Amino acid sequence: MANTNSRAVKTLMVVLSTALVLVSVVQLIDPIIGQFGAGETPTWARLLGLCLSLGAFGTVGALAIRSRKGVGFPLIPPAILMLGAIVAQVTISTIAQGLNAGNFRRVEAETVLESGELARPSDTETLRLAFLGDSGDGTESIHQIGEYLATYNAEHGLDGVILLGDNIYNIPDDGWEERYEKTITSPFSKLFEAQIPFYALLGNHDFDNKKVLEKMLHDPRLNMNGERYYKVDMPGAGGLALFLLDAELAGVDTFQTYWLDEQLAKSEELWKIVLIHKPAKSEHGGNPFVRSLFDQVDLAEAGVQLLMSGDDHNYQRHELEPGVVQIVNGGASDRKHIERKTSYKSIASYDERESFVIGEFTAQKAHFRAINHRGEVVDEFDLVPEP
Repeated sequence: MANTNSRAVKTLMVVLSTALVLVSVVQLIDPIIGQFGAGETPTWARLLGLCLSLGAFGTVGALAIRSRKGVGFPLIPPAILMLGAIVAQVTISTIAQGLNAGNFRRVEAETVLESGELARPSDTETLRLAFLGDSGDGTESIHQIGEYLATYNAEHGLDGVILLGDNIYNIPDDGWEERYEKTITSPFSKLFEAQIPFYALLGNHDFDNKKVLEKMLHDPRLNMNGERYYKVDMPGAGGLALFLLDAELAGVDTFQTYWLDEQLAKSEELWKIVLIHKPAKSEHGGNPFVRSLFDQVDLAEAGVQLLMSGDDHNYQRHELEPGVVQIVNGGASDRKHIERKTSYKSIASYDERESFVIGEFTAQKAHFRAINHRGEVVDEFDLVPEP
């Protein structure tokens, strides 16, 4: 009975160790084989993780071979193997998540925002942008929003439209081209005809079909140019920079974190806006991996005034931290009531109908309006840049 129990414990430890090693290897090679983008990861860290993984994997193989030959083993070797696999797993997880605190700055920032009854920006040197999240259902509402934006463009002029991810849902294996036409081309056809630039980022549902993902990444109208995260510089209004990120890489890809920290440090634009599909915080709960990303890159210190996300199918406005407003803006085509799963409360929220956001920027202030698909303003506020 004792031998049977010992054998069972040994087998369980080998299975668990093997699983840990496989997870470690996947975490190690995933950012490389995925070609997630440019960045600089320390070579010694990659080599250390690889050596730990290969060493633990070799031990598993040796143990399996000797066990087949009938050579008895005490519990000490598999226990050592288990410890080695755990060390490999923790090491590589730490590397993959970019938890290198020495490379990041964390300081308190003073509040630089002002809200209230401020006048709307004048028409002189004004940048106008529309922000739409989770627009991929192809519903009547998103077509109505597209018509509203076409009219707004004819009257005032749009400088760009930002799609905040989940740009297409319910993608069939056959006929995906028709679905792409219905959800991306058709609602915004007049804006495309007017050559208004679009800037898209990816949401989790955009990965549901590889053909659609590749189409989106290389669609010249969406300006992604094959990149899953990128920066857009806009002249006027004192200079405006958009940093478009991939939420699926948050917490697991070091490259994106280093890239964002470096780009924010170099940016001299007056307005800095970070965009990512999943929110750091929301009344629905927010995403812990996105929160981890912004624990490492201090947005307030970098001069970012606004973080905008989608994913929750409604509108919410929060103060993410002193000096940074967060907008959850994911109700463009599939509005859902806010499911309050936390005690975290928004400054303003709207979940009655589909909605989107228009931002108007000058060198003195930026005015934002959340608008439903009927053209009714449901929230508005102003940001004033740091002097």
